[in-house]
Amino acid sequence: HTSTVVGDQIFLLYGYGRQYFDDVYALDPVSHPPAWTRFHPQARKEVPPPRNRHSATLVGSKLITFGGYGGRGRFFDDLNVLDTDLMYWRRTETIGNPPVARGAHGAALVGDKHLYIHGGYSDVFYGDLMVMDLERLT
Repeated sequence: HTSTVVGDQIFLLYGYGRQYFDDVYALDPVSHPPAWTRFHPQARKEVPPPRNRHSATLVGSKLITFGGYGGRGRFFDDLNVLDTDLMYWRRTETIGNPPVARGAHGAALVGDKHLYIHGGYSDVFYGDLMVMDLERLT
């Protein structure tokens, strides 16, 4: 899974525990006692499939997920956006040469529009560094 601070909540996405999950939870650590909320985000087409070893990067109030592993040798190369205000998933199509399918990679936002994807693995280990311009989605 990934956990990402969004405002005053901690969002937990996806995960694995004897099966792969597509769960979206938020923890409110300020409430007494701290409280979990499970969300069921909607999507225009389909909710991203269950996975782990993905990345989740916060841009404003949106969580951008990339890649991951769905079991049985299936790695993902998809880029999905969870709008945490509307609780809505959107799959984003990219142009150019996107990173190949992988999991266990690193992701970092530089500035407010450049997402860097580094390393990870699928059938091989990667040592590459890819940059996605989130403004143009390239």
